[in-house]
Order: sequence, then C-alpha cells, then structure tokens
Amino acid sequence: MDSGKSPNSLDRFSSFMTEVEALRPSLLGLDSFRGLKVEIERFRSFMAELDKFKLLLAEMDRFRTFFLSEQDRMKSLMAEMERFSGVIAEVERLRPFMGELDSFRASLDELERFKSFMAERKP
Repeated sequence: MDSGKSPNSLDRFSSFMTEVEALRPSLLGLDSFRGLKVEIERFRSFMAELDKFKLLLAEMDRFRTFFLSEQDRMKSLMAEMERFSGVIAEVERLRPFMGELDSFRASLDELERFKSFMAERKP
C-alpha cells in the first residue's frame, strides 16, 4: 500500500468501527453524561472563580500587612509628636526669660566693649 498503512491496521480500524456501531444504542443513553459534562464545566468555571478569589484574598492580605506596618509607623510618629509637644511646652515656659537673656547678652557685649576700651587706654 502507498499510504504506509499495513492491512493489519485497517483491520483493526474496521474492528474498532464495528464496536462503535455496536455501542451506538447505548451511546444514546449518554444524555445523562452530557448533563454531567455541563456540571463539570460549571465546576471548572467555579474553580476558576475560586482561583480569582484566592488571588483577591492574597492581595487583601498584602494590603492588611502594609496597613498594619503603616499603622505602627503612625503610632511611632504620634509618640514623637507627643515628645515634641513637650519640648514646645518647655520653650513656651521659658519664653519670658528670653527677653532677659537678650538683655543680659547686650550687657555682656557692652562689658566686652568697655574692657576693650580700657585695654586700649592702659599705658
């Protein structure tokens, strides 16, 4: 044969087709299996949706982790602000003395000028 098939394989194919034809009446009862096929497709679709849901849950978990780390950072910043507000309160408490300190500096500057002046006058 030119097709490259041996008579043996043709006989086997013929035999297979005969078996298929013999099973044809029982294949007509496969409507229930077609329903099963539809259910399998529904299940596959459900599994695909479940995979999407799993991805969404993983994304939500990453966001929760990020949010918790940001929350910890905010707590740290709030503690720092609380400490800083204590510093501001201390500065406000000392503000009345700032005028006196400026006056004292001016007096020291005047004293330095006087000392320089006296040092120049010494023979």
